Amino acid sequence: EEAIDAQALVDQNCTGCHGSEVYTRDERRVESLDALHGQVRMCEQNLELTWFDDQVDAVTTLLNREYYNFEP
Repeated sequence: EEAIDAQALVDQNCTGCHGSEVYTRDERRVESLDALHGQVRMCEQNLELTWFDDQVDAVTTLLNREYYNFEP
C-alpha cells in the first residue's frame, strides 16, 4: 500500500485558496477535531477533488498535528 503524502495534498490544493493563516488566526472557525475533519471534507467537495476517505483523514491528521493539536 502506498503512503499518502498529506503535505503534498495540502500544498497542491489547500494553499491554492488560502495560506496557513487560516489555521493560526485568532478567530478560526474550527474548534474540534470533528469540525476540522468536516472542514477538510467540505473544501475537498467544493473543489471537486474526489479524494478518498483516507486522503481526507491524512490531511486532517496533518493539519491537526501542525496547527490545531486537538485531542483525538
